[in-house]
Amino acid sequence: MIVVDQSTPLRKGLDEPAEAPAGPPPPAYPGYQAVDQPPQPPPSLVTIHVNHRPEPARKRFCKALLAAVLIWMLAGIFIRSFAELVMHRHRHSSWDDWHVEQDGREDGGWPGNIPIPIEGDEIVVDCVHGDQWTPIGLEPGHSYPPNYSAKTEFDLPIHSDLLFLLSRGSLASGSVSIVQDLSLTDKDTVKASLVVHFHSRTALSRSKVCRLQRGNNENGVGVFTARWNDPRQSDRLRFEVILRLPARSEPFYIAALETSLPLFSHSFDRLNEAFEFGHLSLKGTNAPITIASVLVGKADITTTNSGIRGVFNSSGTLDLKTTNGYIHVDVSLYNSKYADPSVLNMRTTNGPISSHVDLISNASSGTEGTFHVTGKTTNAPIEVVYGAQPVDSFLNFDAHTTNSPATVQLRPEYEGSFVLSTTNLAANVHANTTAEDPGGARRTQRVEWHSNKPMLVELKNGETFNGHLVNCDNFMNITLREVYQTNADGDRFWKVKECYIRGSTIKYLRVPDTLLDAVKEEQARARELGKSARGVGGPGGRGALHDIACKFLR
Repeated sequence: MIVVDQSTPLRKGLDEPAEAPAGPPPPAYPGYQAVDQPPQPPPSLVTIHVNHRPEPARKRFCKALLAAVLIWMLAGIFIRSFAELVMHRHRHSSWDDWHVEQDGREDGGWPGNIPIPIEGDEIVVDCVHGDQWTPIGLEPGHSYPPNYSAKTEFDLPIHSDLLFLLSRGSLASGSVSIVQDLSLTDKDTVKASLVVHFHSRTALSRSKVCRLQRGNNENGVGVFTARWNDPRQSDRLRFEVILRLPARSEPFYIAALETSLPLFSHSFDRLNEAFEFGHLSLKGTNAPITIASVLVGKADITTTNSGIRGVFNSSGTLDLKTTNGYIHVDVSLYNSKYADPSVLNMRTTNGPISSHVDLISNASSGTEGTFHVTGKTTNAPIEVVYGAQPVDSFLNFDAHTTNSPATVQLRPEYEGSFVLSTTNLAANVHANTTAEDPGGARRTQRVEWHSNKPMLVELKNGETFNGHLVNCDNFMNITLREVYQTNADGDRFWKVKECYIRGSTIKYLRVPDTLLDAVKEEQARARELGKSARGVGGPGGRGALHDIACKFLR
């Protein structure tokens, strides 16, 4: 007999929907095994490896760099906005409203007066110091410490015997500009405008600017600061000095202008058509001097560790000197027959010299004149080009450099001798013999030069030297190269690479006949022109020997 329970799943499945089947039964455990039955190995496991391709290192680096740049930009924007917010109230405000945290005074007052070295023979007329400056305000930018600026101005009489600008102390640097100002209505007054850039009132209080006088009619402005051996950046002051000259209807003569401004650069406007300076003296250090154009009688232009550039028109002496810097100038020298020589001196070290020189006669005939030009440097090239020279004029030119080339271009008007000396490389001469006679006399131009010719020198003690001449000066001191030296008895000789012989020890020189003929022809031409050959003595004299010896180098 089978009894069916109403609660059984079977019954329930007849009346209600069937439930989901139960999960799989637990694994069957092996039953008892006989001792002699070998054990079965467990089922093997299958391991699946999924390879993920790593991200390239360059891509990871670019992502990191981009994130760093974004963070840096956001930080910069935040800092800049904060600085603008803090400094906004200081712009274009009065002295009492300015930031004074670095001034050493919490009450907003000016620091105590610091002694300023005012020395020399100048007489102080009046000075500007401390809050006597006119504030301009906080300068644009976000530097730290912040940059402030202030200004002042002095009037100087233009009819002064000397106008001068000077600076003393170790805290000042800057620039000075000499300009023509068409807006000035007072034609007898020169305006000296000064702007000072500083970091704090304490720094500014260590300076004074004063109107000065020398003698009876010498007027100028001085910048005075404390003398410190090792000032901080926040202690330094930068000045902009502008000397404004009034415009006139005709060229005006200024007797003299002088500057002594270490660490100041100099610049001139194009003033050659409006002003003539009798004497111009510019002295700076570690800063360039640039002159657009100037007309001057005598000029001394000096700086160090920087260059000199400009256009000069002079009828006197023009001295250009620097060290470790270039000299790039265009110069016009004016002279007449009976005037003192017009002189151009260019000297530097470790810097190139490049100049274009025009020699011009003041005479109504446009001829004659005496000119002296010198250019000397070291370890840098020198180039001098003559653009003009009067007929029948005299030119004395000397150029010198070391370890670099020297290039000189003379005009067809040049008549006379020349000396070239070099080491390690040859000296080259390029002559244009087809040029027309500048004097209109239909003369033909002839250029002769002799280089590295042999010569025999006998000394007063009997020794002889047979070699090639490379140098000869005005005292007959000569230098020979590849020399065979023989003793006084003539029984021993030896070879030396180079030797120097003093002119006072020379008994005689033996030179080729071709050179003797060239010297005789030159002397004959000089006699025909009614001129005596410079440096030539009588027959067999010392001057003749010098002329013959130096002919080797031409």
